[in-house]
Amino acid sequence: MNTYIVMLDFTRWGVETIKDSHKRSQIMSAALDKFGARIKDFYLTLGDHDFVVIFEAPDDKTMAKI
Repeated sequence: MNTYIVMLDFTRWGVETIKDSHKRSQIMSAALDKFGARIKDFYLTLGDHDFVVIFEAPDDKTMAKI
């Protein structure tokens, strides 16, 4: 399994519906299972990006689809 670090930002909609983040995370995890991937870690950050997600995926092609 390869490890990928992805820096992400909340959209306006994401900020407005932040209380639903846990539900979206569960939906994302289920989708990742179909690709044989998973979320390894998730961190909120300060600075240029809002959060960092560390994924594990079988290969680059799979991660690009995600």
